[in-house]
Amino acid sequence: MDDDRYCQAAALRGRKYCAAHVRLRERRWRMARARRRIQARFQIPDLVDMYAVRLAMVRVRVALASGLIEKKSADLMFYGLRMAASNLRYMELRDEYSDFAEEEMEAERRLAMASNCKHNYHIDVTHLE
Repeated sequence: MDDDRYCQAAALRGRKYCAAHVRLRERRWRMARARRRIQARFQIPDLVDMYAVRLAMVRVRVALASGLIEKKSADLMFYGLRMAASNLRYMELRDEYSDFAEEEMEAERRLAMASNCKHNYHIDVTHLE
């Protein structure tokens, strides 16, 4: 059964497998059930800020080290967390830049109003060919 060879032992009454293989299947079933229970406890927080992303990365590392998740799953999770971190950084920079741009536009408006310039020049670019 395990190494592509048929077991020569007699099957138990009412079962397909011998006693050794019945015990092996039960042990595998109990291990899989325990693994599912442990995986249910593995949770990633909502990725609302960089602290949450770092916490999620730590939890994925711990789960990988303890054998709760496979390397392939952990790699996918790390990829997603890196993307989330990149998006959060972009959003923070955009917010800082937009605040700076609003402050500059307000300063220019104040400067224009303070100078009391009576002449307002406008050049029409459509006729300059």
